[in-house]
Amino acid sequence: DDICDSGNTLMSVVQEFRHKYPDTNISTAVCIHRKVEGCSYVPTYSAIVDRSDNFFAGYGLDDKGFDRNLPYIYNCK
Repeated sequence: DDICDSGNTLMSVVQEFRHKYPDTNISTAVCIHRKVEGCSYVPTYSAIVDRSDNFFAGYGLDDKGFDRNLPYIYNCK
């Protein structure tokens, strides 16, 4: 996934895989993991761990279609 903040989407996907493939060991990876209180799922691997409320843009992350094609990931404070 790109960003894991609440963890709800990733948790739903993992539960679906566990239901369909109960004997499979499942690992998850995200580009950015926001460590927020009450997160329902913690990914196995994270490239960036962020504890702020900052917005990220670039390299596929966008704001209503803008800044999606930037060559890097920017932490917009």
